[in-house]
Amino acid sequence: MPFIFKRLFLLVRNHIDQVSWQAVAIATLLHMFLIWLLLGLAGETVLSPVSTFVYYYIVTTSTVGYGDFSASTDLGRWIVAILQIPFGLALFGVLLGKTGQTVTYLIRRAMTGDKNFSHFNNHIIIFGWHQIRTKKMIDYILADQKRMERRILLAVTEQMEHP
Repeated sequence: MPFIFKRLFLLVRNHIDQVSWQAVAIATLLHMFLIWLLLGLAGETVLSPVSTFVYYYIVTTSTVGYGDFSASTDLGRWIVAILQIPFGLALFGVLLGKTGQTVTYLIRRAMTGDKNFSHFNNHIIIFGWHQIRTKKMIDYILADQKRMERRILLAVTEQMEHP
């Protein structure tokens, strides 16, 4: 049985990795609109104003659930129990996963230097990397008391993290 859960987890993670921010936003907005429409048809008039519904949707879907707003009709409760919470929670999980993925990507880009440096002016560029010599060269540049505050860029052909 654990093998099946592992495969399912890998399948879900792979799909989350490939889904775009636009797809997450569209799916969330469609889900939000569908729930608003269904709750309106179920007679949930307290949740009809947009500002109230957005607040209610986020609080309920994230399972924080303050209790100040909730479905009051039987049909409204069924809609929340069957459609809003399960699918909304899945979307919330995808949103958290994409956020974590994006933060990791940005940190990794900063660590590997895989960014656009075209806006830099008056900086020092060192081409190539040698474990001892390049590090010593950087140490000498940084130790110079009379040097101007300039950024140092290291241009290498191999993939490496912040030395």
